[in-house]
Amino acid sequence: MTLGASALLLLSPLAVGVDAAQAATVIDCTAGPVTLQQALTVYELQGACGRVEITGTNITVSLTSAAELRISNTNETVTAAGRIDELVVTGAGVVVRASTIGTTTARGIRLRLDADEVGVIRVRGGSARMHVGSATRLTTSGIDGRFRFDRLVRVLATRDAVANDVVVRKGATRVSDAGRSNRIRVHTRRG
Repeated sequence: MTLGASALLLLSPLAVGVDAAQAATVIDCTAGPVTLQQALTVYELQGACGRVEITGTNITVSLTSAAELRISNTNETVTAAGRIDELVVTGAGVVVRASTIGTTTARGIRLRLDADEVGVIRVRGGSARMHVGSATRLTTSGIDGRFRFDRLVRVLATRDAVANDVVVRKGATRVSDAGRSNRIRVHTRRG
């Protein structure tokens, strides 16, 4: 299902006399893939989503869960109450809040990610900001990233990684840093 300007005219809060600042366009995700491209719109996706693609700018989305979430434009904000199996971000200025994410691939700039649990994180863009409870692996070839974890099993900074700051508060973490000027601080046990 692709929603553009003509389809949204029927769902527009202004068309039904509702304050646009408070009304969300509600979409049933169970009907199939969803593409959101209308700029400056608030969406509420209901049901378990399959593939969700966000291509418009300045879009705010709340959803229950998604098998795949792809964000390819700027200034998006997404809040997921449940699991996102795969998150791919190529846009800029994107904020994602979720309880659980399987795999995250970030190729854009200025991604802000807040999650309780993430499996694998791959960062190729710049200025990422992440606060994660626990994760299996962080691989970064990005620049100027700030990563905070309660627990992280492995961190790998590739030779292209520059000026990243990684902090792991608890547990054992394997570290490999082939980049430049990265600061990686992991939990150490004190005897």
